[in-house]
Amino acid sequence: MLCLIHKNQQVVIVDSFGISFRFCRQFNIFFRCLMKRQCVWRCKFQVIASLEY
Repeated sequence: MLCLIHKNQQVVIVDSFGISFRFCRQFNIFFRCLMKRQCVWRCKFQVIASLEY
């Protein structure tokens, strides 16, 4: 599972099927509780600058 944070503060979760799920920062907790994935937790503290394309 891939986890990325865009500069627009949206979290994009891509599962093994390549399906993308977008959630705003205020919904991070909701998504994390729903999926219970550590990926979202790590994304929350990810450095956006390091993900520059």
